[in-house]
Amino acid sequence: MMAWIRSSLLASTAPAGRPASPGEIASAAVYLASDESNFVHGITLPVDGGRLAV
Repeated sequence: MMAWIRSSLLASTAPAGRPASPGEIASAAVYLASDESNFVHGITLPVDGGRLAV
């Protein structure tokens, strides 16, 4: 029960309103490993549904 409450609380405070799916997190990792990101250097890419921006 506590895990559900924690998950609901975290999701409700994110601008996206829900937790990320495993596929959404994996997509960010795939992007960083792909040739499409060859000019991206020295960044932290938050995959947090906008929580960092709040």
